[in-house]
Amino acid sequence: MATRAALVFGLAVVVLSVACSSTGGDEAAADPAAGDPALGGTTSPDGTTGPGGSAKICGQGAARPCNADEACGVAADCESAVCTGGKCIAPSGTDGAKNGGETGIDCGGASGKKCAGGEGCKVDADCTSGGCRAGTCAIAKSCRAVSGGGTCGEGEVGDAKAKHEDCCTSIDVPRPADKGGAYRLDKYLVTAGRMRTFIEEVKGDVRGWVAKNTPPGWTTAMNASVPANATDVAQQLGAGQQGATSYGGQLGPGCYAGGMGAPAYWMSDADQSQYNGDIARAYSKDVLDSKVLNCATKALFVAFCHWDGGRLPNDAEWAYAGNGGDAARTYPWGTDTKIGDYASYDFNYSWPAVVGASKDRGAFLPAPGRFPQGKGPFGHMDLAGAVENFTVEGGIMQYSFQEAGKEQFGIAYGKKRTWDPSTKHWAVGARCVRPM
Repeated sequence: MATRAALVFGLAVVVLSVACSSTGGDEAAADPAAGDPALGGTTSPDGTTGPGGSAKICGQGAARPCNADEACGVAADCESAVCTGGKCIAPSGTDGAKNGGETGIDCGGASGKKCAGGEGCKVDADCTSGGCRAGTCAIAKSCRAVSGGGTCGEGEVGDAKAKHEDCCTSIDVPRPADKGGAYRLDKYLVTAGRMRTFIEEVKGDVRGWVAKNTPPGWTTAMNASVPANATDVAQQLGAGQQGATSYGGQLGPGCYAGGMGAPAYWMSDADQSQYNGDIARAYSKDVLDSKVLNCATKALFVAFCHWDGGRLPNDAEWAYAGNGGDAARTYPWGTDTKIGDYASYDFNYSWPAVVGASKDRGAFLPAPGRFPQGKGPFGHMDLAGAVENFTVEGGIMQYSFQEAGKEQFGIAYGKKRTWDPSTKHWAVGARCVRPM
């Protein structure tokens, strides 16, 4: 009997011992090392559960992100997007993440720091450039509008395969010191949309702005060639010759839409009629704003580039960007003489569809960057074709969209012209040089 009792007692002890070891998890769960769900967003391999197989209370896959000091497995678990040492870190202005009311990474919004081009923004004041374009800081303030500010490059607006970028993109040109030194030249020609941003900011009074912010080399004789009010804007950027003398000696050559011209700067039907005696435009403002700007005086381009943080290039800067210092390089793309295969030339381009019933030929005027196969040695677009270019000294003949200059007139590529500040023409535009 005694032996049997002892055996029973021993079995009871063993059973009790096993039971206690099986149900004693309350103490283990209290141990943080075992994984308390209250610690936050630590995830299982598939991201569906928290510590110990529990439901996640925060982080990826949970109802809320994890707050500062809560546990995390990855940055995406945290509201601050910063996970360090397994713990979410409170936002700061130097944490390398967009958080805490910032619009970009450590910039914009509540940060008090300006964002560089390409960073996020909500208002112009968020950006170093002073231009916020559809939630992204523009590289320069003239590019804060979408049309003509972010529509440069390969492909047309609305094309899913288009490769567009900021129209204020500039490229460093590594010219040797003994040839004048390095400089930075805009990749694209100035668009009508960029000029519109300038005109709107100064409320049409470019002359008044220049008086307070005089560009280098400006003379009082140039004042008449920039607008002082809305009427001047309509006339100087349309068919009128207020303060301007066209090259070729004709009144508003090609800038008169009703005469089968193609001025890029859109204006209302009323302004077209009242100030220029011209027809209503066949193409919308957004379409024309994306186009290369023409029909503007050299003086207006000088003022524009100065306002946008640059200046016109000189002849030597234009030439070096086109051939990289290689005199044997006849054109920006090389030596192939079939210009129309590489550039907007002799009406070989049109977008959108030509409105056949109208004399307005605005569709033939290209937007910058539509001929990437013709880029220069450093990547600049439209250094041949599209429009001739104004320079500090006068201008450069680089061929244009509306004629076969080489075949028809024997014009040599790169021929220099002495265009004065009052010159305007439908086949002349410009691009800007910026500080390094």
